Amino acid sequence: MISGNSPPISCGIGDYTAHLLPAIKEDNQQYSPIWLSRKERWFSFPFASCQGVPLRRPWHKWERRGTALACNYLKWKNPDLVHLQEEFYSYMEGDASLQLARGTRCPLIVTLHAYHLDPKIERQTKLILDESDRIICSDRRTAGRLLDRTGRKADLVGWCSSPVYPQLLANEETSSSQCFATFGFVHPDKMNFNVVREALGRVNGNNGTVEWKIIGPMDPKGNPHHVKLLQEFTDPWVEFTGRVNDLNDKRFHHRLAGMTAMLLPFRNKTGSNGTATSRSSLQIAWAFGLPVVASKPIDEEEDLRDGDNCILVDEDDPDAWRIALERILNDQSLRETLRKGSLAAARQFGWARLAKEHTRIYENLLN
Repeated sequence: MISGNSPPISCGIGDYTAHLLPAIKEDNQQYSPIWLSRKERWFSFPFASCQGVPLRRPWHKWERRGTALACNYLKWKNPDLVHLQEEFYSYMEGDASLQLARGTRCPLIVTLHAYHLDPKIERQTKLILDESDRIICSDRRTAGRLLDRTGRKADLVGWCSSPVYPQLLANEETSSSQCFATFGFVHPDKMNFNVVREALGRVNGNNGTVEWKIIGPMDPKGNPHHVKLLQEFTDPWVEFTGRVNDLNDKRFHHRLAGMTAMLLPFRNKTGSNGTATSRSSLQIAWAFGLPVVASKPIDEEEDLRDGDNCILVDEDDPDAWRIALERILNDQSLRETLRKGSLAAARQFGWARLAKEHTRIYENLLN
């Protein structure tokens, strides 16, 4: 299996692959997966392992040398099957994923984690898909775009399960204060932080009793987006808590389970895939049984059920966000309904089931 990044590099697709591969290995013992990716630094050791899966990292960049080394490794290893995790931005440089697809001499499966409509990206995506024998899409929106733009139907519409296994679930007892959370990569092109800030400002008025914890990596010195957010978001009820180094840390679990709800203002535009079941932030919220308020996806996602496992609002409408937040705060019955819906969704989108769907495709292709 190939992905653009792997741990310890911070990457959603790397985290996804790190959980999927052990689940596949657990589901079917006849498979001996090897993970091909890039290393974090030029001096990092090329041989490693992740949860019992061998990890091979020939080079630290996906440029000419790194791509050539990876292609040579594929040729030397001569696997029975290659599975490429494709999402343009995860490879960072050039056409590495295309060269890897073309260098494969066995059946090729491609997982599309997004279908970007930028002309340059789409051209490369179509060239990669031309090399593939099977296509997996990580959500229905991507599968719909695949069908509309290429005429090909996805062999599997998957999802991204939660990378966290909760030690504590949200309930009225754990939610002792009025505090919302947003979890994920802190970048204004990914999430509309301003609209939530405006909505919460209206909810708080002059009192400021409802808090908002923004949980995710922050680089206040080197990242201009983070510098700007810290300069603008000076409200006493807003806190940037920073990166969570260990998602299985008990203190992190207690903090998350104690939140009133998870707020996910994903942007709906090219370069961002909007709210979808492929979002690990959404899956984490569901796994903890948290009520979720999220921006409406552009394309229909039938697994996002408004009023059952989430509340969906217009991304850029602060008044709609304010109304949704006030409903969460004032309606205990609604909170309980959303908690039950979140836990039901988490059971539906588990890693074990996703692994079984993958091994089914592997077996059909190899046979």
